[in-house]
Amino acid sequence: MENNKSETTLVAKEVTKKLPELNQVREVLKTLFPPREMAPLWYLLARAKKKHIEFLAFYDEDKFVGLSFLVTHGDLTLVAYLATVANVHSKGYGSKILSFVKKKLANNRLTLTIEEINESYLDNEQRIKRKEFYAKNEFLPTTNLKIKIRGMVFEVLNNNGNTSIKDHEFIMKKYLGNLIGMLYKPKEFLNKSTDI
Repeated sequence: MENNKSETTLVAKEVTKKLPELNQVREVLKTLFPPREMAPLWYLLARAKKKHIEFLAFYDEDKFVGLSFLVTHGDLTLVAYLATVANVHSKGYGSKILSFVKKKLANNRLTLTIEEINESYLDNEQRIKRKEFYAKNEFLPTTNLKIKIRGMVFEVLNNNGNTSIKDHEFIMKKYLGNLIGMLYKPKEFLNKSTDI
């Protein structure tokens, strides 16, 4: 009989330096996120010590299948990173992780960013599939907001409510911390209707 993954319940564990699968976490991050978009693992581990940040590894029984990095303030949570292990892509684990996050933070507005869709990008088809995945999981561009960070343009997707430019400016500073947050340039946050 085939194992029905839709019935599988994932278990979440905090990602710390002592996590046995830390090298797998490192590999997933390195493989799935371009260097320009990825904070170093040591930085994520340090930030995850803050009470408003959760760095989680997800398991199907004892098998590591993915991760999330969440930043929360009040009723707003940024899904800064979401990834699954390469050999389990397209097996429903990304949706299960998002379902876990939505259930755990049911009263929060959830927000995340994806690379903008534009035919001029070589990976545009992948970007379209990513947006379709998030739409299937009820993360939608409810405010038509795009932001520009270090020369890269991202579309903002939301679940369970809208977010504004100010929300993103604030939650990104919570993610980055005091020192780097002071260096962050909020003028880079732009509305979709603005020429970016």
